[in-house]
Amino acid sequence: MEPRASEQPPCLAWIPKDFFVQWFRQHGRTFHWRQPGTSPYGVLVAEMLLRQTRASMVPPVWEQLVQRYPGPTELSTASLEELYQIVQQLGLGRQRATALRSMAQAVTERFAGKIPENVKALESLPHVGPYVSRAVCCFAFGEQLAIVDSNVLRVLSRLTGCQLPRDIRRSRARCAWEMAARLLPEGAAREHNLGLLDFAAAVCKPVNPHCAACPLAGQCHHAGAVIGRGERDLEGAA
Repeated sequence: MEPRASEQPPCLAWIPKDFFVQWFRQHGRTFHWRQPGTSPYGVLVAEMLLRQTRASMVPPVWEQLVQRYPGPTELSTASLEELYQIVQQLGLGRQRATALRSMAQAVTERFAGKIPENVKALESLPHVGPYVSRAVCCFAFGEQLAIVDSNVLRVLSRLTGCQLPRDIRRSRARCAWEMAARLLPEGAAREHNLGLLDFAAAVCKPVNPHCAACPLAGQCHHAGAVIGRGERDLEGAA
């Protein structure tokens, strides 16, 4: 079921407001770019590296990048071949190298080497879209913003039974962004968003999600279908 543009997004009020905050505090992943004191530049580089790859592969690449190029100015003058050698293990090596340097050049030329602090300015950078811009504003600058990427889309789609578009631009995925915003607890956006991402990675996985062990399974549309199908299979085998 795909929600129409005129429809209100499905209600997820049954999820406790602090659910994903508590999930993060108990089960959150520890990455260096999540540590206090990480620069906005470090957060932006991490978010660009995390696209279309497993998060577990990113830490050594991120560390090498931020040590070799500690700021946008240094990165803006990097050799594409050197960048490729660092990022190639993540896949899409040439594209990642070009994207990183283009972003750094824009920051250096247009923002005096300082990562901008608002969504509109961040989205004006090459290769920075709606998710990355909001992730940086939330994780680096403390803005109270919802985030939507492919992982969040998967969680929201399964919870509600709605077929949400894969295009995360706000004009195309309005319903998903509104649902994500309604889930956001006041004053705890960073932990909430990190918890949502980590929940998607650990429980609501792309393949073989852990529905039977999921604390949200009781009212989750997808889990209800999966668990119900399993029970019917057991009955048929009896």
